[in-house]
Amino acid sequence: MFNLKNRNLRCVLIGLVLFFFVGCSQYSEPQGLSNPKVSPTSGNGNQKAESIAVEPNFDSIKTQILEKKCIGCHSPNGDKNTNKDAQDILFDTEAVLLRATSTAGPLIVPGEPQNSVFYQSLVSYESIRKRVKKMPPETSRHAALTGEEVLVVAAWISSLPKEVPIVNEEPPVTAPVVTQPVVTQPVETPPAVLDYAYIKSEILEKKCISCHKAEGKAEDLPFGTRDELLNLTNDVSESILVVGRPMNSLLYLSLLKDQDSRKGARIMPPKKAVTDGLIQDITPIETELIRKWIEDGAR
Repeated sequence: MFNLKNRNLRCVLIGLVLFFFVGCSQYSEPQGLSNPKVSPTSGNGNQKAESIAVEPNFDSIKTQILEKKCIGCHSPNGDKNTNKDAQDILFDTEAVLLRATSTAGPLIVPGEPQNSVFYQSLVSYESIRKRVKKMPPETSRHAALTGEEVLVVAAWISSLPKEVPIVNEEPPVTAPVVTQPVVTQPVETPPAVLDYAYIKSEILEKKCISCHKAEGKAEDLPFGTRDELLNLTNDVSESILVVGRPMNSLLYLSLLKDQDSRKGARIMPPKKAVTDGLIQDITPIETELIRKWIEDGAR
């Protein structure tokens, strides 16, 4: 009887030990994962990623967005392979950005993000972009803006007063640059009847075709023959040349110095190329000749 009880007691004790061992091994954490360490710079694991707030003002947008995702191309020494036109649209300062224009119109329309090419280029919806090129381009090494970043840009543009005082502010220059003044040769007495051959040889070849040709900065808008000009349109289907209508022809509008008269067209030749002495500026006489040529039938 005593031995039986001892055997029963031993079985009970063995059962309790087994239950305790199995229970502990089943519900306890695996070794090495009870207190995981996450590198403060890794951003992995359970550590919450640091969120950097972007304020709806230019300084914050430039630091947190433009310098990380835009200025790599939109700078004097930007990447030409990604966007060959980006060097002509600089994001150095707020004043520079407010003055900037593109073939699709002004980059910033104060108080109207929906009409600002800068904002339109950032959104994914084609109905808002209105055929403006998506930025950053798909070929860019930079990531696209997040939804929150796009909203901040829209809020900044909306906060700008309709009449923005544009300060005559130039990008900082690291070293003094000495350029020789551009001497514009006077146009010879034009013929009684203007034709494309004269306009091309006396104006376009001297001041436009260096960019508007194959492998030029504006190779998508080549100024070859008259027929090619008649068929050219920009990114938003605006015509380069409309016979008899200079005020509807980007070829003429882009030459006007007054911004309101240009109707959003980007000034040509680019101011930076003229300032750097790379090309001669269009004279008022040449502008008038192009206007008259278009008005008289663009023969």
